[in-house]
Amino acid sequence: MTTSQRTARDQLARTVTNLVLICGKHHRRIHRNGWNLRRDAKTGHVVLIHPNGRRFDPGLVGQTDYPWLRLVEDPDRAGAPPGRRNIGAGEPATHRNRCHVIQNWVEATYGVGAGPTPHNPCHEPGLLGFPYLTARSIGSASMDITGASAIVTGGASGLGEATSRLLTERGAKVVVLDMNEEKGNALASELGGAFCRADVTNTDDVIAAVETAKEMGPLRVLVNCAGIGWATRTIGRDGEYSSAHDLEIFRKVVEVNLIGTFNCIRLAATGMSLSPELEDGERGAIVNTASLAAFDGQIGQASYSASKGGVVGMTLPIARDLSAVGIRVCTIAPGFIDTPIYGEGEGSEAFKEKLNKDTLFPKRFGHPSEFATLALELITNSYLNAETIRLDSGSRMQPK
Repeated sequence: MTTSQRTARDQLARTVTNLVLICGKHHRRIHRNGWNLRRDAKTGHVVLIHPNGRRFDPGLVGQTDYPWLRLVEDPDRAGAPPGRRNIGAGEPATHRNRCHVIQNWVEATYGVGAGPTPHNPCHEPGLLGFPYLTARSIGSASMDITGASAIVTGGASGLGEATSRLLTERGAKVVVLDMNEEKGNALASELGGAFCRADVTNTDDVIAAVETAKEMGPLRVLVNCAGIGWATRTIGRDGEYSSAHDLEIFRKVVEVNLIGTFNCIRLAATGMSLSPELEDGERGAIVNTASLAAFDGQIGQASYSASKGGVVGMTLPIARDLSAVGIRVCTIAPGFIDTPIYGEGEGSEAFKEKLNKDTLFPKRFGHPSEFATLALELITNSYLNAETIRLDSGSRMQPK
């Protein structure tokens, strides 16, 4: 499913509260106001969940190869005249139930407008056909972040900016946490979110960001992108103690990248633990940023590799800790991603070209948007937990 199809599908989910679903075979009403689409972890079917916990599995209605559902207007919600009226493919785009959103989604996904398809071989005129509602037809099992709040550290540029934009696109209300006030305020204003100037190692700063997020909606997402780098060999060439790696620099890198990440996790997770439960008791998800340096650290990367290796190492135990409150934790270990950290100009391009020799395929630097899409999958896929995933085009870094 393409990005445009996923976006249309998400619009469908937001629109469907004004509609009801009727089984085309049994004419049984199965969708009422307030029900949500969720995937059943055992059967893999997309089921309808009522706020009171009741559920209905449309996959068990009808026994044909293509049991499908009628999407009709709910007169109680949309102000239609007595009697239910089919929402037809030819309905005008201005109709108050916004059926054009549904039609666009069906056409984008199954080509219904073009005539009969394997998913709807009958193609009754004026009737929208939906196939067997499995993950294949509605998308992968996901934690719904529409209306939820999300915190992205280092969110004003690079990986954080791309992630902030994608989360907003998917309906989340983003708190951009960053030290750069100019960029942070500009991005938050553009996205309709909030900016919090914060040092990730400062407890009061992070608590303020968590409280801001909670005011915007139930806190369900934390993406840790804030970090710093430093390259220094462990010892100097002259045999002098003074030329050995500066211990304060080592401490600073570990403090920001490792301790800062944990500080944000412990405080955001505390706020998340108070959010209402979703299906299966889920409350939220956390995505951390490590690096290939955690596994293939190069000469001069002792402090950076130590900090990122610590992020990888704490992913599993923290995921185990937070499983008690329904919070998942995963980590991305990106390779060479083209962000402002590499600078600009001929020198920067020459340096990137040198690093690029270690990539396998594709033979290029990654895009921040590719990090963001993986982060989104780790957030929304409810069965991903306690995992570190390399995002590196198969790179294996050499010693230098």
